[in-house]
Order: sequence, then C-alpha cells, then structure tokens
Amino acid sequence: MATLLVGSFGLVYLVSAPCFFTSWLQFFKREAGNLSEEEKQLSLVTLVMASVLWPVVVPVAYLEQLSKAKEKQPRQIMPEAQ
Repeated sequence: MATLLVGSFGLVYLVSAPCFFTSWLQFFKREAGNLSEEEKQLSLVTLVMASVLWPVVVPVAYLEQLSKAKEKQPRQIMPEAQ
C-alpha cells in the first residue's frame, strides 16, 4: 500500500513539476526586462527551488488557508437539550 502511495505521489510530482516550471518561467521571462543581473540570478534560483519544493509548500499553504477560513467562520451555538 505504501509503495503504491509513494509511486502515485512520484507520478503526480513528475507530471506537475514541469507544468509549474514552465508556467513560472513564462512569468519570469515577462518580468526579466525590468530586473538587474543580480535580480535575474536570484529569480532563477528561486524558480528552480520552487519547482523542486512545491510538493511540500503547496500542501502547507493549503492547510494554512484552511485554518484561517475556520477562524473566520462564526461559531454555532447549539441549543440546550430539554
């Protein structure tokens, strides 16, 4: 069971990582004209790191958003049983 789970996760990663990378690379190319050489290098490093680490960052960010949404929900008051 664990092997299947790891294999599925690996497959999703291998399919999604190039999609994220190409999307972010297109954005980077649009903005590259406004950046200095140092900023371009830093942006490329960030781009590579984001492509490698997205399987960790995306779920953590999602859980953070869920916790914020739960905090904003009004608490329901249950009526007393008679």
